[in-house]
Amino acid sequence: MKKHYTSILLAIALFFSANQAYSQNLNGGFETWITTGSYANPQYWDSPNTETTAIPIVGGAVLTKSSGAHSGSWCARLESKSLLVITVPGVMVLGQMEIDIAGMTGSYSGGAPCNEQVPSLSCYYKYAPVNGDTCGMLAFFTKHTTAGGTDTIGFAFYMNDMPVANWSLLTADVTWTSIETPDTVRIVFFSSAGLNSVAGSVMHVDDLTLDFTSGVSEPLMAEQPEVFFNPNTSAVEVQLALQKPEAMSVNVYNLSGQLVMHTDYGNTRELNTSLDMRNLPKGMYFVALQTGLELRTTKIVNQ
Repeated sequence: MKKHYTSILLAIALFFSANQAYSQNLNGGFETWITTGSYANPQYWDSPNTETTAIPIVGGAVLTKSSGAHSGSWCARLESKSLLVITVPGVMVLGQMEIDIAGMTGSYSGGAPCNEQVPSLSCYYKYAPVNGDTCGMLAFFTKHTTAGGTDTIGFAFYMNDMPVANWSLLTADVTWTSIETPDTVRIVFFSSAGLNSVAGSVMHVDDLTLDFTSGVSEPLMAEQPEVFFNPNTSAVEVQLALQKPEAMSVNVYNLSGQLVMHTDYGNTRELNTSLDMRNLPKGMYFVALQTGLELRTTKIVNQ
């Protein structure tokens, strides 16, 4: 039986300023690529290519330069690949990453300044999933503490399991959990985001930007859900009432990007459910509530 390389939402180190000049450091158009041996990465970006191309016979790059961009000459192409007994998702981060393919673990290093509570970030993308696979993007906004650690004070989250044949705009609103100003932003894109990576799933990404327009972003849903952790029952309570029935589902992800819980509620107008967290490790999780085409994400802590 094949092992599956569980997608790790590695942070990327970004440098942004509050004007258009930041795009030269971001290389968000993916026009400049640096060739190393048998593979290339976009300038300022990293990927598992060093490790995946070193595998004899079946090895290959999971991040490649692709023509047919949304604008300019090039875009980034992420592909989940089967490498003998392991399926590795296409992952790209801005900064540095280290992957232990045999142990199926990963880590990132670096980080870059971001000193504004940006309302959203966006890019253009295409996606060709295999067997219901899911692509995704995750951004964390953090602030260093006096004790030497970091606090996550904002996040943006996007996942999609439907084919996207033509270039489409992906916009992810940032949810801020503090009034403090961040000092670092980290982002990652991946062609397989679920518990199991599916070989052959391909995601294209181009024209990545942050929205530095002042102001607070509008919520994704007109009707706001109530999502909270109940310490008495070790459960996440989710409540929502819509004006008309929509297809509803709830996904729970840990900080490594692993899908740890999924429930599909079908087509309904009201949701009042309890998600049992007793068997999950203590720590922070992201609850993603999907209603129709709208997605709302909330951070909760399993105590």
